[in-house]
Amino acid sequence: MTEHWSVHTIEGPNLAADELVGILETHHARVVASWESLGVDQWSGPSRNRAWTVHETARHTADALEMGLSRISDTTAPFKMDGFDPNTTPDDWLAQSSGETPRQTIDRYAAAAQLAGAAVAERMAHGDDSVIAAPYGEAHWATLVVHLLWDSWLHERDVAFASGLDAPSTPAEQRLAGLYAVLMALVPLRGADPAIDQLLHLGGDVDVTVRATTVGDTILVSEVSEPCDLGADASALIDSLSGRGTPIADLVPGIPEALTLFAAYLSS
Repeated sequence: MTEHWSVHTIEGPNLAADELVGILETHHARVVASWESLGVDQWSGPSRNRAWTVHETARHTADALEMGLSRISDTTAPFKMDGFDPNTTPDDWLAQSSGETPRQTIDRYAAAAQLAGAAVAERMAHGDDSVIAAPYGEAHWATLVVHLLWDSWLHERDVAFASGLDAPSTPAEQRLAGLYAVLMALVPLRGADPAIDQLLHLGGDVDVTVRATTVGDTILVSEVSEPCDLGADASALIDSLSGRGTPIADLVPGIPEALTLFAAYLSS
């Protein structure tokens, strides 16, 4: 098993195939079970992200997974990716599933999840290092897979918290989503001069320190054996870096302003 995990924009995550696929399968199964527990009124209620209802949030999560599946399985994409804008593109995608029932949304997500797991296992077995188009620029195909996990993990919580449900997740999910949340925090800083080199601690069930660095347009976030007092509970930190929950500057006093840019963008 891999001791220190990392995610690189172009070189991908360093997890073994069984580690990555296992995390995906656990996460996807729990999302399906959580959505199946929702009542009619909960589906039409507001989500934590406020711009969408619970059902719209679930539909977007299924949309994103289907889009990612098309990218990693080289099949026809259900939506356009060119010119992706997180403030408008997801709403454009939602128009295509208008009128869909909650059951149809659940089934669509579950089907895409099953195919995605198989596609990930196959590509990793062949040592595929292809770089493909992703929402925030070109990335290793498996980095896109981690992006999809992060997106689904956040929206699972958007639905659960708004519906009065718990949103448990495994330490492995938190580790991987945490690495990617820190990576996304550096997206506005690609190409920065001087380069970024920052330690951050993910606490709680995870308890790891990560080093986030930029080299030109590439970003690497890796777990390291170094002490670091700057950080917070992993789940709260992922939420905050992703524009949810406690503002990042309040959750982690003293955090460099550079790491607050992406959260502020998503919260605007």
